[in-house]
Amino acid sequence: MKIKTGSVAGFTLTEVIVSVALLVMVWVAAAGIIIISKMGTSVAKHKSQAVYVMEKTIETLRQTVLPSSSTTTTTVNIDTKGVPDPIANVFTGTQTVYVTTPAGMPYKQVIVLLSWKEIFFGKSKTMSEYCGTFIASNEPQLN
Repeated sequence: MKIKTGSVAGFTLTEVIVSVALLVMVWVAAAGIIIISKMGTSVAKHKSQAVYVMEKTIETLRQTVLPSSSTTTTTVNIDTKGVPDPIANVFTGTQTVYVTTPAGMPYKQVIVLLSWKEIFFGKSKTMSEYCGTFIASNEPQLN
């Protein structure tokens, strides 16, 4: 005599293993996207901070009498809000200012280069941004 047990509801072991494997692959892909996105956001923030510092440097140079030719290198420290701060250590870079006077021209060319190090997967990479402008030699001094 056969005893009928009825239908068995549930998943087989194979179905469970396949679904867990798919779920793990999705999680790994999502984690990779989050890590890459975070690194991209950090680089974009530092680029914005670098441009802000360089623009402030150029505005300061506009208010001074510039030599006909010079190169100045300084270390720049910026706090989390992007404000230059000599004791902050959130973002540290090296800023180089090049001032040249093209022959026979009534203006000076100013180029500001800011470079810093970013860490990508444990490896350091030097990033840099630059801004350039022309400043008239007889430009009125702003106070």
